Amino acid sequence: MLRRRISWVAILSILALVLAACGGDTAATSTTAAPETTTTAAPTTTAGDGGETTTTTEPELVPESDTLRLIIDTLPDFANANRYVWVEMLEERFGALGVEVEVSILEGSDSALRAVVANQADFNIGSLGAAVRLIAAADEGVKVIASDGERTTYVLLAREGIESLDDLVGGTIGIRLPGDAGDVVTRAALDAAGFDLSQVQFVEVGGTSARIAALVSGQIDLGAAHIAEATAAIAASPGLTPLMFAADVMPPWIQSGLVARDDWLETHPVMAQMVVDALVDTNRWITDNPEEFAEYTKIALPEEDMDDATRLEAIMELIRIGFYPVNGGISPEVVESFIEVEVSTGGLEADNVPPAEQWVDRTFLDDYLARNGTR
Repeated sequence: MLRRRISWVAILSILALVLAACGGDTAATSTTAAPETTTTAAPTTTAGDGGETTTTTEPELVPESDTLRLIIDTLPDFANANRYVWVEMLEERFGALGVEVEVSILEGSDSALRAVVANQADFNIGSLGAAVRLIAAADEGVKVIASDGERTTYVLLAREGIESLDDLVGGTIGIRLPGDAGDVVTRAALDAAGFDLSQVQFVEVGGTSARIAALVSGQIDLGAAHIAEATAAIAASPGLTPLMFAADVMPPWIQSGLVARDDWLETHPVMAQMVVDALVDTNRWITDNPEEFAEYTKIALPEEDMDDATRLEAIMELIRIGFYPVNGGISPEVVESFIEVEVSTGGLEADNVPPAEQWVDRTFLDDYLARNGTR
């Protein structure tokens, strides 16, 4: 795809210009760009229209390098469009200090993580399950230091005619691959709802779009779709039934994490702190300003074919389920819950789960929360 060959820096530069243009004197458009920031020791304050205030007191900022290298394991879609805001904020804050932010997309969680291990990138943001499996297989000296998605965004959609779990008995469930996020969440949600998984057959049909198409055509009976895609699909095909929001029935499950090498964290504490601060500030800004974020996503993701009401409804659902971790995620309780879900669904082997202290480092989150408080 052409977009995959376009520099993310260029995309975000264009995005910033468009948002600035939208913020003119035209009363019909209410668009707010990402929170403005400063690079001094003075507090940075952000407030949306009627929203709560987010204040970040920055430490003395002396970056340890002139480049920050970030790698992401897939091009962000609507569910994790917070990454566009986050990257823009990183560029603004680091750019003010003369630090270049390099962003790369490398498809596949394992490949992106191994790029960090091989010192081809400083950070990876992507599947937490993949990160923990990598550490379990061979302690590669990496840590998860925050999360940008603390709950699953999946809705279990059923084809027309399937209106309850009882109707699902003897049916088929579409997934992309065994053990991937959609498969894990589908199994965990159905199990939490008391459904016997032996009464259905799991078949590989592809990602969210393929699953929705298979549901509409009646080829499968159930499939997981992210909230935004599910909301749009139901609007387009009213016969589809949202049997459940997975986050409402299953324990917290960290969808994605921010991963860095131990040695990089030790030698770049200021830069690591700035990265974490920007991530939490991003999620707090979105939670406080859903309307502004909805306008933002129209520019960041123009290919998402949703009307304004559907777009805002999807964002409000993401906020409702607690997807955007306003305290940075990876609390001990949520980490424990994540492990339980992964083990129960086969994502991790019970006798090969590394202890949390081997792969979780809350140093930078704790610093942020000490300065800004918890929510």
